[in-house]
Amino acid sequence: MVSLPPLRQSERFYQAKTSAVFWCRIALLSRRRLVDANHSVAVLSSVAAKIRYMYRRMKKILVVDDSPTMRRMVIASLRSLNGITFDEASNGLEAIEHLALSTVDLIVLDLNMPDMHGMDVVRFMREHQNYRGIPIIILTTRGDESSRDEALENGAVLYLTKPFLPTVLSTYVREYLYPNA
Repeated sequence: MVSLPPLRQSERFYQAKTSAVFWCRIALLSRRRLVDANHSVAVLSSVAAKIRYMYRRMKKILVVDDSPTMRRMVIASLRSLNGITFDEASNGLEAIEHLALSTVDLIVLDLNMPDMHGMDVVRFMREHQNYRGIPIIILTTRGDESSRDEALENGAVLYLTKPFLPTVLSTYVREYLYPNA
């Protein structure tokens, strides 16, 4: 690759939008050395392809709770895990809408929510073939045995009560997202 001298404001730039999330800038120098623009674009395209591949390989967790503070606490406790992105929903209907629009690898779900109870979300997911394989972790204030048994019978993989230990939650999330690691 040709090393470029410092650019001046008078020099023109060509901005090419790639299909990635960033813009690339390629300098077209007049009266100086000509840069091989095709080579530069090919290099940037390969970088964009790697970024897209890495983004597709990232796991996505949907955090569903009617309390914004609790959603932030759950996300903060799982930030230490690498390769994970987060989406949020404030009730069961938003969670189902989100499932229909994007791919999710794991759900952390509260039971007591407006519009649609968390147990209804669990039942809905287990009744539909597209969502059966998604692990559901229940994180709720309800500590009674009947709620716990009902959630686990309906298809939840784990039942935790609030207040929770962030290390316990992150350990289980890691276990369900990366079972062979």
